[in-house]
Amino acid sequence: MVTGRGLICIECMEIKLNGKIIDHQIVKHGIRTIEVKTNGVFLNGKHVKIKGVNCHQDHAGLGSALPDYLQYYRISLLKNMGANAYRTSHNAPTRNCLTPVTASECS
Repeated sequence: MVTGRGLICIECMEIKLNGKIIDHQIVKHGIRTIEVKTNGVFLNGKHVKIKGVNCHQDHAGLGSALPDYLQYYRISLLKNMGANAYRTSHNAPTRNCLTPVTASECS
């Protein structure tokens, strides 16, 4: 699927044992052009000023086992502050943490 935000790909991965599907997962990801030039960063040919944050995937009182809604809330607050880049620290982010950033929230 091609959108104004790049190429959105949907892949279905399956694990089979003796010809029977024992596990599967559907993954959505995007493909974009990114260029770093002397006059800035260009995403799909458009100049973008990167305004990012560096976040740990943890929260006071909860540690790193965050419920999905809290991650979505945090990203929503960051977007409202004007952030357009999100860097995770130390721990690998969960798929639910990255999904709104990489798929539905990108602009």
